Amino acid sequence: HVATKPVSDFLPTNDWSDIDTTNLATQKLDSIPSNFVWGAGTAAYQIEGGIKNSWTHYADPKGKIHDAGACCNSWNMLDEDIECLKQIGATCYRFSVEWARLQPDNEKSWDEAALAKYVNFCKKLQAANIQPVITLHHYTDPIWFMEKNGFTKAENIQYFVAYVEKLYTALADAKIEIKYIVTFNQPSGYAQKSYSRQSAPPYEVSNAKGNSALDNLFTTHVQSYKKIAEIARVKNVKKPLISISHQYAQMNVAPGIYYAINLLITSFAYKVYNGAFEAVIVTGK
Repeated sequence: HVATKPVSDFLPTNDWSDIDTTNLATQKLDSIPSNFVWGAGTAAYQIEGGIKNSWTHYADPKGKIHDAGACCNSWNMLDEDIECLKQIGATCYRFSVEWARLQPDNEKSWDEAALAKYVNFCKKLQAANIQPVITLHHYTDPIWFMEKNGFTKAENIQYFVAYVEKLYTALADAKIEIKYIVTFNQPSGYAQKSYSRQSAPPYEVSNAKGNSALDNLFTTHVQSYKKIAEIARVKNVKKPLISISHQYAQMNVAPGIYYAINLLITSFAYKVYNGAFEAVIVTGK
């Protein structure tokens, strides 16, 4: 909103009629290219409801299990979601596929109905001129995968790649052209929260596991990229643009007599959090 007078002038009366939103987009966003892609973004566990995964299985350090329950019930209201996207003029929609929904029990079982529903959702999005932007992993894991120690073990990478192969093959067979795929949402944050900060499952404190998880996540990204490219070539469909969503953390040096020490700590923190992501993008390893 753009206020026509200072906020303090109308706060006592809450008279929102003093806020002029007429042609706000053209007034303030005219420097954005006309082909800029506008959209919305969600994570499956935050909106779908009815999911059993690592978050419903592990208790945090205070003994609380963060079961999202029914949430927005989006899994049963996908058509309504598309209507909402159309109403706001979205031309893309970034959403995540819930791996635990496709493989709830073990690495050998698949929920074909759930897979078909995701594929059909992508079809409906494109029919509404909304480009699907698929996130393959958004901070959640199947319980069986975590019981195998998740991404802390390199031998477990194969299970995620198999999931990627299953999903993308289904999309390619349905002749759905997916332009954008995000393999992992904030892998650095995932590794740190899960194995250092105790703010995500399995809420462990282990620098060794955290480092292994981060290394294996980037390796999994590379292998997933190669698998998708291979399927696209075999199925004769255009390969998507594939990347990682990384939240850059700004590292500021605290002033004072300890400036030199703080500079060293800040440099190290930047290398650990942002540098690892940069390295895998530049070198592929």
